Amino acid sequence: MNRILGIAGVAAACLALAACGTRLETARTVVPSGTDFDTALYGEYIELSQFEYGESDYGDSDYYADRAIMVAKGEAVEPTAMDARMLPAGTEGDLSNARQRLAAALASGAKQGSPKPAARAQAMFDCWMEQQEENRQPAHIAMCREEFEKAMAQLQPMKKPDAKSYRVYFAHDSNFLDQAAEETIANAAKAFGMDGFANVALYGYTDTSGDVTYNEDLAARRAAAVKGALEARGVPASAIKMSVRGEFNLPKPTADGVKEQSNRLVIIRMAP
Repeated sequence: MNRILGIAGVAAACLALAACGTRLETARTVVPSGTDFDTALYGEYIELSQFEYGESDYGDSDYYADRAIMVAKGEAVEPTAMDARMLPAGTEGDLSNARQRLAAALASGAKQGSPKPAARAQAMFDCWMEQQEENRQPAHIAMCREEFEKAMAQLQPMKKPDAKSYRVYFAHDSNFLDQAAEETIANAAKAFGMDGFANVALYGYTDTSGDVTYNEDLAARRAAAVKGALEARGVPASAIKMSVRGEFNLPKPTADGVKEQSNRLVIIRMAP
């Protein structure tokens, strides 16, 4: 199979020095630690690298091995770009359409909903692009294309998660995040990234002790502290909205002037 556009010269020199084809063994030593999709995609690229090595196509073997390494390290690896291969005239249309369908499925949550078929679809698209560039083995082109379509047919979008709530508690007259608060926020941020939430609402409260205006300001500071901690853990600011409740609509209604731990909090509500 032909080499990836842009590294052909390097690959040729590499072959002359008998240095190509060495990336596969390196890739095998890297342990993927990401999502189920990442693990499956890593395995797919290792298989493609092994196949190309067996075909003595060391340049493409290295290409797939490097993609496996990037996936294992947690780097985002997109399906092969349309301009990354020198495709024969008349073949771009089907491949461009296939890439658009694949990209749309991955963006809609197929990585989470169907991680193994999604990984298979991406690897087989890359395989199809590579084989089509070479354009010498019709059976290989057909195999990659057929496997791509089979995997695409198995994709399911990620089911939208049910809303989730977390409660971050504070000491009296404080907006300081203690260890327990930090752990709760860390769990919330992890759920945002893993479960596919899109919206985060923060509700800041105080108990009824103290002045109403002061309590409103304190509740705002508490919500801001939680917001900052979520952002520091990767939750985008654009997804977060704050609502200051102060001492009104409390989780545990009390009379005025009552110190109540369960009302000194910020509620984090996550929704699709």
